[in-house]
Amino acid sequence: MDSLQILIRRSLWLGVGTAAVLAAGCAGVAHNQGPVTLSAVVDQDGSVRSVTVLSGDSALAPAALEAVRQWRFKPYRVNGRATEFATRITVNFRLP
Repeated sequence: MDSLQILIRRSLWLGVGTAAVLAAGCAGVAHNQGPVTLSAVVDQDGSVRSVTVLSGDSALAPAALEAVRQWRFKPYRVNGRATEFATRITVNFRLP
């Protein structure tokens, strides 16, 4: 079993999205690594409404976007009411 297959099996077990794992695995084959910085808007229910790339390797950006779109946040509350919020996220890709 090659390292990409192991990465996919392990990531599926951890609940990481398959598309993100495949893109990250392909980036690893190309020896790409480094941070991808994203800007995200999170809805009142904690789901990611929108996400955009601020900086980082264009080969790694699709995997970072796919991963963050699947995230769920604890709703942010102001005066007891859930509200949307914007946040900056850095996804770090490292080769083993």
